[in-house]
Amino acid sequence: MKKCTRCEVEKELTEFWQRKDRGTGYHTICKQCMNSDRKNRNAHKLEEIYAKQREGYQKHRQKRLKWMHDYWENLSDEKKDEIREKKRISFQNSQEQKRKKAEYLKNVYDQQKYKANMQVSDAIRRGKLVKPTHCQVCNTEDLLDGHHSDYSKPLQVLWVCRKCHVAIHKSLKEGTNANYRD
Repeated sequence: MKKCTRCEVEKELTEFWQRKDRGTGYHTICKQCMNSDRKNRNAHKLEEIYAKQREGYQKHRQKRLKWMHDYWENLSDEKKDEIREKKRISFQNSQEQKRKKAEYLKNVYDQQKYKANMQVSDAIRRGKLVKPTHCQVCNTEDLLDGHHSDYSKPLQVLWVCRKCHVAIHKSLKEGTNANYRD
């Protein structure tokens, strides 16, 4: 336990950033106080930074446009056609991906499934959910899938290997009631 010098609350060491040059090996200010200080310190500067960026963009806009125009004019016809084709293909691919995602999310079940998967990914990234290393059904060490028995409870996940995950869905399709613990 360590006391934060800013908020004067005693907290676990995990609530402090490590710092090797300190005697304790940790900062004297907790992560929460440091983050709020950082936000407050930069908040008043943001508008100034954005103004400088806008000013620089406007200042060099004509130069950039002239350079792009000259570059395009000096390209060979073959290179221009190649660039146009790449842009066309890229645009088609992005439109196809958007169409596929829209189709996938048409029914409510897929929307719930998508949201649950995103919430699990987010929770793992933030450290709120820990992905185990072993399958919770057969206890083998393998790459794990998260299985949701109920998408309305997105963080209740059964971590299973691919083989067990396939078996679960097969038993659900067949209507058999396999004893898999959640």
